Amino acid sequence: MQEADENYLTKSKLKPYFSSSCYPGGMDPKADNNFYTVYTNLFHQLDKEEELEEAVGVKHYEAPSFGLHYACSEDVFAFYDNWKFFTTKK
Repeated sequence: MQEADENYLTKSKLKPYFSSSCYPGGMDPKADNNFYTVYTNLFHQLDKEEELEEAVGVKHYEAPSFGLHYACSEDVFAFYDNWKFFTTKK
């Protein structure tokens, strides 16, 4: 993959997610662009991109969701366990 690939979330496209300005809805669970919605969508997109890079015939296991403000600890730990040693196939 090239950094200029417009279809994938590249390093330069991820940079804005390291600032709270990427979720102008703040922590308000009713806002469409709140912290949880923005990062849920981001990690879902990253997982889908990884699926596209998997070899043909390999079963893709969908990554656990980032979750919402009311997520239970089991869901939170499942998310972190999945992503803590993540390396991209891209």
